[in-house]
Amino acid sequence: MQPVKTIRLIEIAAAAGVTSATVSLALNNSPKISEKTKERVRRLACELGYKPDLAARSLAQKKASGRTYLETLALLDFGHFPETLVLEQLKEYCAGTGYRLEQFNLTDNEAEQRALSRMLTMRGIRGLLICAHSAPVGSWKLEWKNFAGVAFSSSLHEKFIHNIMCCSYQDVYGSMIRIHDLGYDHPGYFYFRKVFDHWEAGLDIARRTWGRNTATPKFSCKSETEFEYKTFRKTFRQWIEKEKLDIVISHSRRLLPLFAACGLRVPEDIGYFCVDIDHADTGISGLLQQRETVSRVMLDLLHGILTRNELGPPALPFCINIPAEWNAGKTIIQKSPG
Repeated sequence: MQPVKTIRLIEIAAAAGVTSATVSLALNNSPKISEKTKERVRRLACELGYKPDLAARSLAQKKASGRTYLETLALLDFGHFPETLVLEQLKEYCAGTGYRLEQFNLTDNEAEQRALSRMLTMRGIRGLLICAHSAPVGSWKLEWKNFAGVAFSSSLHEKFIHNIMCCSYQDVYGSMIRIHDLGYDHPGYFYFRKVFDHWEAGLDIARRTWGRNTATPKFSCKSETEFEYKTFRKTFRQWIEKEKLDIVISHSRRLLPLFAACGLRVPEDIGYFCVDIDHADTGISGLLQQRETVSRVMLDLLHGILTRNELGPPALPFCINIPAEWNAGKTIIQKSPG
C-alpha cells in the first residue's frame, strides 16, 4: 500500500502564488489576510488534500498562548442565539472543559456555507455547537463527515444530528394543568409566528384533559411594533372579550404595556403567563427556560463524541429535552374554581 502523501504549507503556497506564512495566516483566519486570499488558499488546500496536523497545531497554540486546551470548537449561529449571558456562560463551560470557542454566523447562502466548511476543516476544527431554531440543519452545505455537531433547538421533525431542546410540549401541558387548578378556565394563546407548534400542542391537549374538545383561542401579530397602533389594541381587547378570556398565554415577555394600553389590569382583570422568561423577568408568571443547562448539556455531549472521534451525522440521532422551571411571579393569582 502506498503511503498517504502529506501536503505541506509550502506546496499550497506555490499553488496559490503566496508565501508559506500567508498560507498559515489564511488557514488560521488571521485578520491580516483579506477574505479573498483566505478563500483562495482554503480552496486550493482542500483541492490538494491538505490535512492539518492537529497535534502540532495544538502544541504551537499552547506555546503561543501559555494555556493548555484540547481544541477549538465552532459555535454556528443561524441568527437565533439567545441572551448574551448564555453565550458568555457557554464560553466559560468550554474553557472549563478545556476548549476554546469561536463564534461564526451562518446564512442560507450555500456558497458561504461551503466556504465556512472548508475554512473550519483547514483550521482543524471538528466540533460544532449549532444554534438554529427550527432551521433545516441537514440541508446545510457543510462537509458533515469532517465534523461532530450538536444542535440547540433544531426542528423537532428533523432527525439529522443530536439536538438539545427546552421541554416545550411537556412544560406547557403541565403548566396549563397547574393554571387550571388555580382557577383559570378560559385561556387564550397570543403569538408572533407559527413555529412553536409544540407549545400550542401542549395547550390544546391540556384543554382536552379538562374535558374541552375545542382548540385554545389564538391571536397573532407580526411583531411588537403593532402594540403602538390603536386599531390593534382595540382588536386585541375585542378578542379577549369575545372569548371571555381570564388568562393569556404567550411566548412574548412584553405584554404588560399592551394590557395597560387596553385598560386591563394584570392580574386583577386578566392573568398573564409567559412560557419563555429569563432571570430578568421573574416578576412575570411563567416558565424559566434553562438555557444555561442546555448549553452545558450540549458541550458535555459534544465532548464525548469528539473523545470517541465519532465524526459525521450519527446513525441514530436523538433529542434531549431540558425541563423549564415554574416561576410564580405576580401576573397570575389564586382564584376560586367556579
